[in-house]
Amino acid sequence: KKNKKLNDILKHNETLLKKRDYIFNNMLENMPIGIVLVSIESHYLIKVNKYAIDLIGTPIDNFKNGFVFSTSKYWYIKNSNTIYPQNDLPYYSAYNGQQTTIDNLVINFPNGTKKNIFMAGAPIYDKENNIWGVEVCLYDITTIESQREIIDAKNMNVYSALLDKNFKLIEDYCALT
Repeated sequence: KKNKKLNDILKHNETLLKKRDYIFNNMLENMPIGIVLVSIESHYLIKVNKYAIDLIGTPIDNFKNGFVFSTSKYWYIKNSNTIYPQNDLPYYSAYNGQQTTIDNLVINFPNGTKKNIFMAGAPIYDKENNIWGVEVCLYDITTIESQREIIDAKNMNVYSALLDKNFKLIEDYCALT
């Protein structure tokens, strides 16, 4: 009777854990941000969601034998022809216990598409405060960047117009004196 009660409790706990994992996995899959979780010891991928795969441009099969965030010939520093240095990615900083972000990564896909990527990396600690894994979040900021460029251009036009107006006022004043 005691063993049956213990088995019932264990089955109940197992069911709760499976439900929690299902909810967690669904939540990660439906987030509009790329999530990559990697074990620091084995370098094995714990979790990567579809959004991250789409942003990185790498099929999930490429992660089966361990995971390395390597920059490819398609990853550039924004506004340059320089390939993004692998060691400057937040993923590698997280291995050293640092939480960092970048917003100057551009991925130039072979089909001509370009994506500006925001990337954040952070270490994941266990209860003994040892680094257990690495979390990387990715977000496509292409639309935000293009809107920022439009705003900057409009601000520059307004600034130029103000300068022109001020120069005209100065010219008019100088003509009067």
